Amino acid sequence: MKHVCLFVLLVMGVLGLSFGQKRVFDIQFDNIPLDSVLTLVTQKTGYFFSYNSEILPVGSKYSMNETDIDIDRFLNKLLLGIDVEHQIMNDQIILRTRLPQSIGPTERKTFSINGQVRDIDTNEPISGVNVFLSGTNLGGVTDLQGFYMIERIPIGSYEVIFSHLTYDMVFDEAELLSQGVLTINAQMKVGARLLDTLEVVSRRLIGADERARFIRIFENEFLGRSSNAQKCQLANPEVLDFIYDPKEDKLEVFALEPVVVINEMLGYEITYYFDVFQKIGGYVNFYGKARFKQLKPSTSKEQKRWIQNRTKAYEGSFLHFRRALVANELKREQFRMSLIPADDIDQVANATMQKVEMTEILTALPSGNFQLNFDGFLLVTYRQKPDEMYNEQFFDEASGRAMQRSFIRLNEGPVQLKSNGRMEFPGMATYGYWYWERIGDLLPENYYPENESL
Repeated sequence: MKHVCLFVLLVMGVLGLSFGQKRVFDIQFDNIPLDSVLTLVTQKTGYFFSYNSEILPVGSKYSMNETDIDIDRFLNKLLLGIDVEHQIMNDQIILRTRLPQSIGPTERKTFSINGQVRDIDTNEPISGVNVFLSGTNLGGVTDLQGFYMIERIPIGSYEVIFSHLTYDMVFDEAELLSQGVLTINAQMKVGARLLDTLEVVSRRLIGADERARFIRIFENEFLGRSSNAQKCQLANPEVLDFIYDPKEDKLEVFALEPVVVINEMLGYEITYYFDVFQKIGGYVNFYGKARFKQLKPSTSKEQKRWIQNRTKAYEGSFLHFRRALVANELKREQFRMSLIPADDIDQVANATMQKVEMTEILTALPSGNFQLNFDGFLLVTYRQKPDEMYNEQFFDEASGRAMQRSFIRLNEGPVQLKSNGRMEFPGMATYGYWYWERIGDLLPENYYPENESL
């Protein structure tokens, strides 16, 4: 599968050109590629074009001779027979893949995000900024003028990440409940490297002889111990730095660059931007921002295997539960919930469980989002067979079989869940099966089993 993050913007190259508001123009060209046609239109009219380069036909040449034609009529003629449609927004024209005619305006399920990224001090555009929706495989890269576009985003709520090695990371929120184009501009500030922080505590940095051991510990805790995790590879362990305090048995991990993981079982390359990674005794706490890229399968058999493994990883996952919860489909999706009045996870085993319904812990908000709120621990059981590696650890003697049992505790009061099930981390802590699952079983937030085809 191609990585569709190449993004092209055609901009006016002549200072003082003032055709931006001109509605009609004359144009003539003969046997030239479509991208050259768009450049010519920009020079003639002052409109600039935003599009993903992969939507344009390869090898086709175009000819036209028009007088006093407006931009709408011209583009309708130019794009006739091509699976591309246009939308005009001020002096910008957005080109995107045409949706099937059978889909009506109210049934369209995607939107687009575009914008420009500039240096906060110099106001100069920044090229090469990775712009992506956290936890998904949706993203792009800014061009020489700092522009980007992300297309075909399922409706819902997302965290937009702007990342560049020279600049501090920038975060923004995007939420659309219907088709449209959302413009998000960003300003980035040159950042201080994490290395400065590490030098302050250099007396506690581990030695070279200990590094291999701590890398193995990190891989076990970060990737996990599931069947999928066993096949994951840490592609760049050299970016990791470790601080270890033996008195507290506390290990902290820092990454000067994003950590890259190759998941051969699910067919993803995951780029992970750490916020925190701590291991204190037997308890691990980490969170950050993940960007997914689908690997290219070598055979159709491998593609089929990936699809099957992804479906299996999704069933009973935290992502699956959050979506079922906000859609009020817990029973249909085979989840069951109970509340456990306990102050600490060690007290859970001896506490009395109380059955709870979705309406007792989830409140719909006027915004279309939801608020999750409860005291103690929420036990979530999934009625399907868990991962084989999990069976040995979580066999339930009462039922005579292994079950996926997970526990949730809210960190600091109510947590907001978006309409598509997204939540702001670290709003809650997970234990049991969802704690046991790590990066090796992580799926993109925009993954849906029904969208995959064998």
